[in-house]
Amino acid sequence: MRTLRATYIAAFLLLSVVASPQQKTETTCHKTNDDIDCTSTTTDAAAQQKANHEAADNIVGKPIMAWRVNRGIKKYCKQHPGEPFHWTMPDGTVARRGVCPAKN
Repeated sequence: MRTLRATYIAAFLLLSVVASPQQKTETTCHKTNDDIDCTSTTTDAAAQQKANHEAADNIVGKPIMAWRVNRGIKKYCKQHPGEPFHWTMPDGTVARRGVCPAKN
């Protein structure tokens, strides 16, 4: 329960820092003798915001999905001891496979 609470707190803190304008331009200038050289870097805030949201989804979503997979496997193995299993995600990837422990 502590881990889940810490996960929610971390996600909240991450999402509270996310707000930003559409583009951010940072300019750095250097003076050499009579010459001034400037370099500007523009960051797309929408792309950064998307990356921040994906990071928050990973913080909250992965522990929940791991719990669901473990629960599903445990439930399946309770009814099918000694049989092989595989857990397939909605996108078709196999998240986990193995053999259920045999009953004693």
